[in-house]
Amino acid sequence: MKRMLTSLAAAALVVGAIAPAAFAASGAVSYTDINGNFAEQDIIALSQQGYIHGYSDGQFRPNQLVTRGQFLAYFMNVVEAATGVKPGAHKQYFSDIPPKNWDYNYVGPAEAAGWIVPNWIGVKVGGAFNENYQASWGDAASFFVAAMEKAGKLTSTGGAAPLAYAKSIGLFQGIPSSQNQIYLNRASAAVVLYNILSYVKNGGSITQTPTVASVTLSGGTSLASNTAEQLTVVAKDASGNIVNVNSSQISYNVSGSGATSSSGAFVSSNGQLVVTAPGTYIITATVDNVSSAALEVVVPGAPAALKLSAATPSLVADGASTDTITAAVVDANGNPVTNFNGTIEFKDTNGQLVNANGAPSNDVTGVPVTNGVATIQVKATATPGTTDAITADNLVQSGTTTPVTNNGGALSANLTMAQTQQVATSISVTPTAPTVENNTPSTAAFTVQVLDQAGVPMLSNAYLVNLTVTGVGQLSSTTQSSTAYVGNGSVNAGVTGSVTSEQGASGAIVITATSPGLTSGSATIQSIVVGSPAAIKVAADKNSSSVFAAGSSGGVFDITTVDSNGNTVTDTSNPTFTAAVWQGNTQITSGVTAAVTGSQVVVSGTAAGNYTLKVASSDNLAAGAVNFQVTAGSAAKVVFISPSASVDLPIQNDAMNIQAELQDAYGNAVNTAGLPVTFSVAERSGQDAATLGGSSSGQYTAVTGANGVISVPFVGSHMVGDAWTISVTQVNGISTTVAPVYVKMVAQVPTQIHVGLQDTASLASNNPNYLHSTGYAQAGDTVTVTLSATDAFGNASPNGDVLQVTLPAGLGNPVGLTATTTPGVYTVTLPSSGQTTFTATAAAEGYATVQVTDLSVGSTTLTGTGSMDIVPGPAVGAALFSSAGIINATNPLVVQANTPILLWVKPVDIEGNPVVQGQQPLSLNLSDGGKGGAFRLTQDGANITSIQVPAGASEMMLYYVNGTAGSYVLTAQAAPLT
Repeated sequence: MKRMLTSLAAAALVVGAIAPAAFAASGAVSYTDINGNFAEQDIIALSQQGYIHGYSDGQFRPNQLVTRGQFLAYFMNVVEAATGVKPGAHKQYFSDIPPKNWDYNYVGPAEAAGWIVPNWIGVKVGGAFNENYQASWGDAASFFVAAMEKAGKLTSTGGAAPLAYAKSIGLFQGIPSSQNQIYLNRASAAVVLYNILSYVKNGGSITQTPTVASVTLSGGTSLASNTAEQLTVVAKDASGNIVNVNSSQISYNVSGSGATSSSGAFVSSNGQLVVTAPGTYIITATVDNVSSAALEVVVPGAPAALKLSAATPSLVADGASTDTITAAVVDANGNPVTNFNGTIEFKDTNGQLVNANGAPSNDVTGVPVTNGVATIQVKATATPGTTDAITADNLVQSGTTTPVTNNGGALSANLTMAQTQQVATSISVTPTAPTVENNTPSTAAFTVQVLDQAGVPMLSNAYLVNLTVTGVGQLSSTTQSSTAYVGNGSVNAGVTGSVTSEQGASGAIVITATSPGLTSGSATIQSIVVGSPAAIKVAADKNSSSVFAAGSSGGVFDITTVDSNGNTVTDTSNPTFTAAVWQGNTQITSGVTAAVTGSQVVVSGTAAGNYTLKVASSDNLAAGAVNFQVTAGSAAKVVFISPSASVDLPIQNDAMNIQAELQDAYGNAVNTAGLPVTFSVAERSGQDAATLGGSSSGQYTAVTGANGVISVPFVGSHMVGDAWTISVTQVNGISTTVAPVYVKMVAQVPTQIHVGLQDTASLASNNPNYLHSTGYAQAGDTVTVTLSATDAFGNASPNGDVLQVTLPAGLGNPVGLTATTTPGVYTVTLPSSGQTTFTATAAAEGYATVQVTDLSVGSTTLTGTGSMDIVPGPAVGAALFSSAGIINATNPLVVQANTPILLWVKPVDIEGNPVVQGQQPLSLNLSDGGKGGAFRLTQDGANITSIQVPAGASEMMLYYVNGTAGSYVLTAQAAPLT
C-alpha cells in the first residue's frame, strides 16, 4: 500500500492551529457519527480529557486519515505529563517544518527530546519530516518507544524493532482485523492513543478492560431452513459506552421453543446463526457473564396449509363498503412461511371480489403471494342477510406450475363473511366551498346525508332532519331553520341546500343537521370580504384527482381567481387561460398534455412521473400552479433491462443474472410484486445447453419483486461460440411477445491491469524493517513487481497480451523484462496464468510509480499503476553534486575558464542518494582525473586535495576551478586508512 498524502490545509483543518488550549478538558462530549464504531468508547474518553477533538458540525469523522504530523501532536498531548515534553517554540530541524507551520511547536520539541529516530521513520535532520504522510503503525510505535525510553518508562525492547515490540505489548489492541493494519485513521489513532495513555498511567501495562453492563443481540427473526444469518452483538458499560469485544469473548445459547428441538440451529465461531431445520429458536449472547435479551427466530417449514382472515368480521350491506381478505401460507406448526412466493386463486359466491381492474368478480386468479401473504378486496352487496363464501386455493410456488399439496391434497381455505343490515347512525353536512363572499349577499351550497355504521349513505328510508343556521348568514329561504326529508332509496341520497351571507358581515356561518337517534352533523362556511382579482389558483376538481394512471382520461383541475388573501373572487374581465406542464425546470411538450376548457384544465398523458401544471391568464394575474402525478398503468408487457439486447460472456465466467421489468402499455415501469413471468432459453449455435434459474429444461418461471423487476440466474458454457436466445413467453399466465436477448460465449478480455510492488530482498547493510513492505523500499533493496490482468468479473485473463512497462527513476536494473528503444520502457507477455513478475533495484529516492499499458486491446487504452516510496539507505561513500545534480560520466560538470563553481560533497547510499553521514567522519580524496583543475573551500582560498565530512553531517560546500573551459568528471573517493 502506498503512502497517502493529504494537503497541509486538510491537516490544519483536522488539528486546527493545535495550540495547547485546543486540548483543554471539555467535559461531556458526544459526536453524531461514532455510534457503534469500534473506537467509540476511546474517542469519547480521550475527547472528554481534552486530548483529541472533533469538528464544529458535531462529527468526529472516524474514517478520515491521520497524518504523521497530526499523530505526533496528539501523542505529545497524551504523554506530556509522563515525559515532561510539551509543545513550544524551538529551532527548525527539518526543511518542511518552518516556524510558520502549524506543527512547528510539536516537531521541534519532539526532535530535541530524541523522539524522532532517523533510521526508524526514514527522516534526517536537515531533510524533510514528511508531516503530511499518512501516519503508519510504524510511526506510532517509533514515537512511543523513543519517548518512553527517553522518559525512563521503558528500559529495553529485548532487541525487538519498535513496531514488533509495540505489537507484543498490545499497543494496537482494539483495532479490528477488518481495519487497515498499516496506516491509521482517526478511529484507529484514538485506540492507539488510549492504549498509550493506559500504558503511562498504569506503570507500563496496557489495560483496556471496561466492565460490561449490558449486551444487545440482533439479527433476522425469520429465516429459511439451511441458511445462515450474521448475528450482531453490542456490549456496553454502565455509562452506555460501547465495549470492544471480539468473537472469542462471546458465547451463544440456542434453545428450542415449545416442542421444537434446538438441534436444528447453532451459532458458528464467527457469530453466524446457521439453521438446518424448521422450528422456533431462542438465542441469547453472553459477554463477561452478562446475557442479552432473547432473540426469537422462526424458521418455517414447508407449506402445509392456508389460513384465511378478514380485517372485519362482517360487511355492511350498503353496496360500497369493502374489507380486506388475507390468505397466509403456514407450515405444519402454524408458522407463517415467510419465504414463500408465488400466486393464489380467490373465489366468492357473491361475485364481489375486486379484480386488478377494480371490477367485481367471483373468481380472481394469479393473485401475487409475497413473503407468504396474499390479499384481495371484497365489496359489500346491497342485500342484507346474505353471506359471502370465500375460498382460497390453487397455490402455486414461483418457478413451478403445479399447485402445492400436503399429504396428497391441494391446499385450500374457506371464510364466510356476513352481510349485515344498514343502520342509520349519523348525519353529514358537506359544503361545496369553504367560503362565501359578503361584498353583496351571496349563496353557498351544502349537502346533507344520513350515513350507516360504515360511514356510507343509507340506501333506503327517509329521515326527517332539522336544519339550523347560526352566525352571519341564513338559509336561502331567509329563515334560520328548516326541516327536510333525507334519503330517497338511492346511493348517495341526500338533500342539497344553500346559505346566504349578510352584506358586509364577516365571520362563520354554521350549518347544523339533527335528527332523533342520529349523531348530528355540522359544517362551517366562512363569510368573507373579497378583494380585487390578484392571482390564479389551480386545484384538482372534487370529482377528479391529482394522481392518475398513464393512458387514462387524466385529471381535471379547476381554475379560480383569488384576491391577495387567497379568497375566491369573480374576475369580471372574463380572461382566457393558458396551461403548460413542467418537470423541474423543463417545460414538457410531449408525453403529457394540458388542454384548457373554460375554467378547467384536463391533463392527460402516457409518461409516468411527477409534474407541475402552471396556468396563466390573459389579464396577467399571478400564475397558478399545482403538482400532479402520472402513475404507471396496469402491467401489459415485460422488457429485458439487463442485458437489454445482447451480451458476450467470457468462457471463464459464464454466470450472470438476467433482469426484466414489468411495464405498462406505454413503457412505464410497473411496481407490482408477485406476478409470475415465464422465461425460455433456446440454442442459437453450439451444442451445449444453458441453465436458467438452475434448470436446463429450457423454461423457468419467476415472480416479480416489489419493484416489478424479475432477476433470473443464467449459466452458459465453457465453449467459445455457444449462443442462446432468451425470451419471455408468459406474464401472469397470459402469453406475450417480448423482444428477446442474445447471449454468446467469448474468450476472456481483460478490463483491468493490476500492479503490485513489494520489497522482497534487503541488503545486509539496510534496515530490515523495510523488507516485505508494499509501501516502502530502501535504496539497494530488490523490489518485486507483480503484473496481472483481470476481466470485468475479477477473474484472471490469461490471453497472452503484451504489456508495456514504464519504470520510474526510482527503479533500475529490471530483470524479467524486454528493453525497447525508449529508455525506461520495457515489454513483457502475460503467461497463461494471467500474472507475471519481474524484479528491479530500488534506486533514486522519492515516490516511484510503475505504469503498465496493455498493447493488445486495440483502440482501448487499458492501463494500471503501482507505487511505493524509495527511502535512502545507509551511507556507503560520497559523491560530488552541482546545482544540476550528481556529477558523473553522464552528467559532467560544465565550467568556464577560471570561474569557480559551487559544489557539494555529500555522503551517499549504495544508489547515490544523499544521506546523513554515520557515527564516524568520512575522509575523502578529491580528483578531476588529472585535468588540471583545483578544489577550494572558498572561491579564492587555497587549493585542497581532500576533505572530511563530519559524523552526522549531510553535506560540505567547496568550489572547483579550471583554467580551461570544458566538461569534467569529478570524484570524491574515501581516503585509505593509515
